[in-house]
Amino acid sequence: MYESTMTFFLSRPRLLVSCGRTLMKAAAYLALLGLIGQVMKSVMSVTGRISQTPPVQSLAEAYGAGVTWFIPEGLIGFAVVLILAVTGLSAIRLGTELDRMSR
Repeated sequence: MYESTMTFFLSRPRLLVSCGRTLMKAAAYLALLGLIGQVMKSVMSVTGRISQTPPVQSLAEAYGAGVTWFIPEGLIGFAVVLILAVTGLSAIRLGTELDRMSR
């Protein structure tokens, strides 16, 4: 199974570059959402201190019914984003090199 997947991508270097760019975009969007989430938690904590309410521990507490499972909030979430970015960069590099070799 793994060999056929690798053969598929290695025989189509432009598809590999496209998938790498998609992974890079996904990592960038997730990192941006995570940073915005951290800023929002900080803002809610400051406004919570003013109104004497307990501080917000996670975005799920702050947004209740909102879907926030995909937003990285901690070290593990940002590590996953970093792994996505590194995988995307290596796919772009490998696809570009394979495309140059095939010409």
